This record gives sequence, structure tokens and C-alpha cells, in this order.
Amino acid sequence: MQKLKRFLGKYAALITICLASAGLCLVFIIHSINPRGVRFEGVKFTERPRLEAARIAALVIESVETSDGRIVSFRDGALGVEWVKNAAAMRRSDGSVVIAVQPKAIIASVWKSGRYYPVAADGVMIDDPIFQPVSPVVYGEDAPKHTPALISILREYPRVAANVVGARLVDRGRWDLLLYDLDAPLTLRLSSNDIHESLVKISRLDERADILRRDIEVIDTRDETTVLVIPRGEK
Repeated sequence: MQKLKRFLGKYAALITICLASAGLCLVFIIHSINPRGVRFEGVKFTERPRLEAARIAALVIESVETSDGRIVSFRDGALGVEWVKNAAAMRRSDGSVVIAVQPKAIIASVWKSGRYYPVAADGVMIDDPIFQPVSPVVYGEDAPKHTPALISILREYPRVAANVVGARLVDRGRWDLLLYDLDAPLTLRLSSNDIHESLVKISRLDERADILRRDIEVIDTRDETTVLVIPRGEK
């Protein structure tokens, strides 16, 4: 019991943070593991964690068995489950195991093979059959792994970032940003050489002329010396 109290005390901050993040942290007790599955107590599970609970349990139990009752910690994806960032576990005196799981933060969605997949903060595309898409939606074969860098850059340009609903990775690693509406967006064509320079140009134009609120279809910053603005409906 003392070990359990120390365990919960040590990880109280982690559990509290996770619970504050839309209830995504899972804390569960595993009483038995057998070929037919796992029995849980104390929480209600959403479908996704339920699908992989037995897998998580199997990975954790093996390490707990050899830990002599000490806390076993898996940090920064070390558990090997694509959607889990951190996990910690300890076997209780009654033989059950307490496991705290912190999912990875989801920063975007990617459209692939006819449905949306979540993109985690480490650029991993997660296979989640019940995922509800979040903005921005990214497109392109290698888009997920480049998304964290793009999101990080966009945070420096809030005038643009506030309106981004999608992003398309196109030729040679160049991005097109989609603003306001995925079906009829204002498209910002960024430079392949310097995304920062493109966003500086667009932000300055918006400060001076409120250009992002005008009836414009494309703002093209690929040329280093000029900015091409195409009104909506013109080619």
C-alpha cells in the first residue's frame, strides 16, 4: 500500500495534466490477463483504448514482472504503442497492476485513403478508426512527418495561423496553406526556400491592407521579389 501511495504521489502531476487535457489520460487497474482479454475496474473506456488495452497490458506486465515491485516507466514513446507518449506502472500487493497512460498530443489531421487520421506531435500518423478530425488537415504523402515543423513555424505568425484550416505538401517539400474553408480556400503558396520569409510578407500585407479578409483566391509568395495576388474567380 505504501508503494502504491508513493507511485500515485510521484505521478499525480502527470495524471492531473492528462485528465485536464480533455480527459485523455487513462488510469486503469488490470486484475487478470488471459487469452480471452483483460478485466478492468474503476474507469469507463472509449472504444480506441479498449481495442489496445490488452496490448498495453501485455507490454507493461512483462516489465513489471522483473521489476521486484518497483515502478516501471516508459517515456517518450518507449512503450512502443503509437498513440502513447508516456506510461508508468506498478504491481500492487494483491497482484493487480496500476497503469497510468498519457496519450500523445494530436496537432493535426491527415487525409489518406478516404478518411482522416490523427497526426501526433512527433509527426506519427496514428491509425484510429473512430478519430474525429481536427484542424489543420494536411495533405501529401510525407505530410505527417513534416507537420510538427510547420505547426511550430505557424505559431510565430498568429495573423495567418488563426485562419489556417489545412495545408498541402507539394513539390520539393513546399507547402500551400489553406485558409478559412477546405472546399473554397484562400490559398497561400509558400516559398520552398524560406517559409519564414513568405509568412513575413503575408503578415505585413495583412497589417497594411487587411489582405487576408479580401475576396482573394491565391496569394503566391514563391518568387523572392514579388507577391502575386489572384482575386477569386480570376485565372
